[in-house]
Amino acid sequence: MSTIQIFSRLVKLVFPLTGFMICAILMGVAGFLCAIFIPVLSSMALVKDPTFSFHMIVILLFVCALLRGILRYAEQACNHYIAFKLLARIRDQVFGALRRLCPAKLEVKDKGNLISLITSDIELLEVFYAHTISPICIAFVTSLVCVMIQMQFGWIYGLYSLLAYIVVGVVLPIYISKQSRHIGVEYRKEAANLNSYVLESMRGLKESMQYMDTNRRLSGLNHQTALLANREMELKHFQAKTISLTNLCVVLLSLGLCLMHVFLNSSMESMIVSSVLQISSFGPVIALANLGSTLSQTIGAGQRVISLLDEIPMVEDVVNGNEAKFNKLDISNVDFAYDEEQILKNMNLNIQENEVIGIQGKSGSGKSTLLKLLMRFWDVSSGNILVDGMDIKNLNTSNLKKKRRLCNTGNDSFP
Repeated sequence: MSTIQIFSRLVKLVFPLTGFMICAILMGVAGFLCAIFIPVLSSMALVKDPTFSFHMIVILLFVCALLRGILRYAEQACNHYIAFKLLARIRDQVFGALRRLCPAKLEVKDKGNLISLITSDIELLEVFYAHTISPICIAFVTSLVCVMIQMQFGWIYGLYSLLAYIVVGVVLPIYISKQSRHIGVEYRKEAANLNSYVLESMRGLKESMQYMDTNRRLSGLNHQTALLANREMELKHFQAKTISLTNLCVVLLSLGLCLMHVFLNSSMESMIVSSVLQISSFGPVIALANLGSTLSQTIGAGQRVISLLDEIPMVEDVVNGNEAKFNKLDISNVDFAYDEEQILKNMNLNIQENEVIGIQGKSGSGKSTLLKLLMRFWDVSSGNILVDGMDIKNLNTSNLKKKRRLCNTGNDSFP
């Protein structure tokens, strides 16, 4: 699944909370503009720009500083409200998917991997909902406002600023995301593998101690931890390179605007104010550039969550089917295999109401498998299971679940 497909699936969940998202974007734009105008107004006071009096600039600086804090808090509150609401919805969808997939699909899945998915992977999606969607919109609107202001000094300065924002806010994030995606995906896999190994070791602790296997288990745990640590170190190194590259681009592009003013013989006042505006307005697009590396883990987490949601259950629930009274049960020529492993072949059995049947056999002979087929955890490979003369595949799932409690899997017997 491509990055765009993952993002589009995640964005669709935001539509019911569009109003909160718009509020977060508006407050974010206003907050960044306040932060940008603090150094710009200071530079105007330094060059004694006639646009505002000194006293007016001081008042505006105080207002911008106050509003910056308030608007930043309100923006983050809206973003995290959206994120936590959506995480709750995603958790509900994931557990719904687990209910649909159980027990057939879940029996072959690694339990530690599932625990990692429903905990840390879903938590990582908070980065996308709280720190990705609105910052992209905020960066676009804020940059557009700054370009319009730069055009007051000359259209060429506005065009240069636009190109600078595109380089830092679009080109760098795309480049960084492509370079770091595999690192984030592999990091999430290593984290899931470590969770699986720890869970497996805890469950088998008694056996490990009994057969003196604890040293091998400890070595395996250290090995898994080292693999995760190495992957995390690789990710941190890439993030450090990303920050360095972004800051270098900001400095060079800001210096380029100063040189352009000098080359075009602009006034000293215009050069200072325009250059201060340029270098102070990179805040929103720098946030986008840094997302290129932090989103790599989010992409991996989103891919794992979406893959689980898209999985098709082995057995679909029946809603508008038949209702049975379970007076008799007929198993006719039933075959069943787990992939290539044949478990049951040409199985025949008739059970009447109030009969008690005992099933005996060595481990792996198919006792539990037969019970699971009667409860329709799986469908038979061939043959038929009939309840009151009706195929079990045509019975309502709710009707079948009411009778599952009659099966006693503890001693593999049932009435």
